[in-house]
Amino acid sequence: MKIKLLNLLFFLFSVHSLSAQDIELYSQFNGRYDYTAIGATLNSCENNLCGVCEIDTSAAATLTLEPSQNVVAAYLYWAGSGEGDFEVNLNGFDITAERTFNHTLETNGTDLLFFSAFADVTSILQNTGNGDYTLSELDLQEAIVPYCNNATNFGGWSITVVYEDASLPLNQLSIFDGLQGVSVDEPDLTIQLNNLSVIDNEGAKIGFLAWEGDSDLGIGENLLVNGNEIFNEPLNPEGNVFNGTNSFTNSDELYNMDLDFFNIENNIDVGDTSATIQLHTGGVVNVGTPENPVFQLRGDLILINNVVTVLNSILPDPSPQIDTINTTCFSSEFQLDYTVNNFNCTGALPPNTPILFYIEDELVGQTSTQNSIPIDGSEAGQINITLPNNVSATNTITMIVNEDVDGNIIVPEINNDNNSIEFSIAIPIFDFENAVINLEACENTSNPNVAIFDLTENTPIAIGQQQNINIDYFLTESQAENNQTPIDDPTNFENSSNPQEIFVRITFEGDEDCYLTDSFFLNVNRTPISGVPNNLTACEYQDDSGISIFDLSVNDDLMTNAQNNTSLDYYTNLEDLANSIDEIEDIQNFENTTNPQTIYTKLFNSDHPECYTISSFELEVTSLSMGNIIEEFKACDPNGLQATFDLTPNTSIAIGTQTNVEVNYFKTFSQADNNSDFIINPSSYPNQNNPQEIFIRISSSNNEDCYIIDSFLISVVDTPEAYQPADITLCDDSTNDEIALFNLTDNESTILNGQDATINYYTSQEDADLDQNQITTPTNYTNISNPQEIFVRLSNEELPECYTTTSFTLNINSIDNIPLNETLLYCDEGFNLATFDLTEIEEFLSLSNTEIIENYYTSSADASFLMNPITTPSSYGSISDPQQIFIRVEEQDDCYKIYDFNIAVENCPPFIPEGFSPNNDGINDTFEISGLYNIFENFELKIFNRYGTLIYQGNNDIPEWDGTSNEGLNNQGKELPTGTYYYILNLNDPNYDIYRGWVYLNR
Repeated sequence: MKIKLLNLLFFLFSVHSLSAQDIELYSQFNGRYDYTAIGATLNSCENNLCGVCEIDTSAAATLTLEPSQNVVAAYLYWAGSGEGDFEVNLNGFDITAERTFNHTLETNGTDLLFFSAFADVTSILQNTGNGDYTLSELDLQEAIVPYCNNATNFGGWSITVVYEDASLPLNQLSIFDGLQGVSVDEPDLTIQLNNLSVIDNEGAKIGFLAWEGDSDLGIGENLLVNGNEIFNEPLNPEGNVFNGTNSFTNSDELYNMDLDFFNIENNIDVGDTSATIQLHTGGVVNVGTPENPVFQLRGDLILINNVVTVLNSILPDPSPQIDTINTTCFSSEFQLDYTVNNFNCTGALPPNTPILFYIEDELVGQTSTQNSIPIDGSEAGQINITLPNNVSATNTITMIVNEDVDGNIIVPEINNDNNSIEFSIAIPIFDFENAVINLEACENTSNPNVAIFDLTENTPIAIGQQQNINIDYFLTESQAENNQTPIDDPTNFENSSNPQEIFVRITFEGDEDCYLTDSFFLNVNRTPISGVPNNLTACEYQDDSGISIFDLSVNDDLMTNAQNNTSLDYYTNLEDLANSIDEIEDIQNFENTTNPQTIYTKLFNSDHPECYTISSFELEVTSLSMGNIIEEFKACDPNGLQATFDLTPNTSIAIGTQTNVEVNYFKTFSQADNNSDFIINPSSYPNQNNPQEIFIRISSSNNEDCYIIDSFLISVVDTPEAYQPADITLCDDSTNDEIALFNLTDNESTILNGQDATINYYTSQEDADLDQNQITTPTNYTNISNPQEIFVRLSNEELPECYTTTSFTLNINSIDNIPLNETLLYCDEGFNLATFDLTEIEEFLSLSNTEIIENYYTSSADASFLMNPITTPSSYGSISDPQQIFIRVEEQDDCYKIYDFNIAVENCPPFIPEGFSPNNDGINDTFEISGLYNIFENFELKIFNRYGTLIYQGNNDIPEWDGTSNEGLNNQGKELPTGTYYYILNLNDPNYDIYRGWVYLNR
């Protein structure tokens, strides 16, 4: 089943809304008329129930009229889903839409568009007659794809054919069209049909062209006329009248379009002038089971495209027509010819129907028809009317038929809207509104007593507000009377005499014999000629305001040129001059407001100020300033006497941003002041004195009287002489890395040789010349190569640009590191250390007479840099075993040498005494074995009494035996008696055996 609108479960929720174009009256036919309709659908089945979303591009229908039925109008409508295809073909004729309609259905936030188009095809049907009509090239295939999902895809066409048949009763046939519809969310539509005329309801019928009706969605679908439901069983059943049927062919396969008509004899009354059409669709239905109901809101989408009514009518339709207006010159009375027509009607207009005439809502004439005017007949008439005094002669007259003065309709008629007509009138009542005036003009300065006049200045004076009046100008009265040879261009007329009379003629438009004449004079006044004034200038210094005081009157005599009866005014702009306002009052003390400023002068005829000539001249203030020039230029000379100077750097400084200025240089102030004998080549000027004052003059190129003088010094300073220094050579350190620290200033006194100058050091000649990248710490400089050249710049302290350079070389000589391959070996004094006499090694040194031992050191670096010398080499306590010792040996005029040797310790045999006396006298109080403790650090000592009992055990961590026992539970700390004791000493040294012997303890 096809579902067009939203299914609802137990409740209603609107998701669709419509927008459209109202159904309105398009055309109406009154007479023996009726209509038929043909058409065809492009759908092969109802929407897409065929299972495919497809639509045809052409379809045909057949027109069959009786021989007595003549086509008077044929209107083609085509419609479908989408934005529209407005170019189609009918039986080989290309058709373009003349009118279009559209309808929008909003569903779930998406707008679905529908269209309809209209074209008048009357001539095609009149020429073709009965037969098949095929509409093609209506391509909606792409457009319908989005519509298939909700079954609103359709397309089709129809022709509404109006025909005349003498056997028919008098009818009023009305065609209304637009595009309006109903849907489940906007289920009700009311269409008001107006301009109807019903005199008999017999045979009254109404027809519809509708789209998108479905045969299986007849849910609450009701069509009412004037409140009464209409339907045609069985084709258009009650509750589903728009169901894809054609009442003209009795077909029910006009899928998704309807061409239906209904009898409405019982739905309309005699005298009705309107009818109300009401359409409703939709309702809630149970699509489930009685046990499990599922309620959905369903309804059909129906789009009404046109409505046709055919009603009996016997009424006239009078309409007025004004044919001609006949007037008489200078008369307010005129004759009006008119016609009353009775067209597009169904009855005759009776005699004595009133006819009224109005001008500006004032009734100026009335009459009535004389005879009965038949259908499509007319009656002509004539009436004399007098124009009221209080209205314009150029106006509009209104003719009204079939109404009284209160606007009431006298004879019932079909259409009350065409009872009046307006017609423009022009009655030839006119005169010169005002007397024309004489015209004055100022003479052409190149052609005395001649001027150009605009004669049309008298046109508004002569005519005023009168209309339909032509005006012309003539050289003679005869020409004016006979309307011969008018002046071609009265706006640009040059007089031929002074004064000269001109004749004017005013003529009523369309009647040359209706005219009046008058005349006026042209007078030419003298225009004084202004002389040529001089431009005025002024100077201001060190200020760029451009403001000064000018005496403008110095130009008076130049401009008046001794002409009599003249006046001269000065202005700051042409607008003020033209309006003779705001002239300059104090011309002798005028302060300019802009620079430059144009002053405009007006030399005029004192009797006729409008006759004048304009001149102008310029005021210009020359603003001149001198920049802060360089106060002194200095140059170098070995003798400090003479040099060549470039003075021009002061040129740009003096000028700054100024333009139109000149700069020159002079040797004296007088020369600068007189602008004479300037220095010809200031970019290469040799001084004549030292120092020498130079004068600079900046002057305006436009005004040589505007200048400023300033001065500066040029002076020569001496260039210091750099004396050649010696190279600096240092000995390397023990690493022999060819890097050393140099004091470059060691050569300073040599280079300066007593001169006062600035000295700097550099690593390249380029840096020295450019005075860049100087060595910042020359007293502590680390070389970067060996050898390395150092460059010296000696500059004048006053002018560093005055300099000379020299250079010297840094050299580093390598030193000898000599191993002696000898070792001083001493007995261990504990912990593998001993006190050495280092000088014992000197017997292994073979030194020359020029070599001396400087000192002993614990590292080669200390020896190289004379750091941390061993202060007592003859009693030196070692710090490691073995240990390397370095000797620095210096030699006159050569680099030092570093010798190295080793010192080491060995474990010497211990000395074991034969006795000791522990009596606390400080002498031999313990069994002291010399060379044992901290030397044989792993020794073991055992003491036994004469009975073989162990009474003491000792090692490097236990103090020497003091004659007490440290063994046995009862003997700990017990003083042992005098006697001989046996010892065993194990040094735990592979170089020594175990010592055994006796020691005597004496208390």
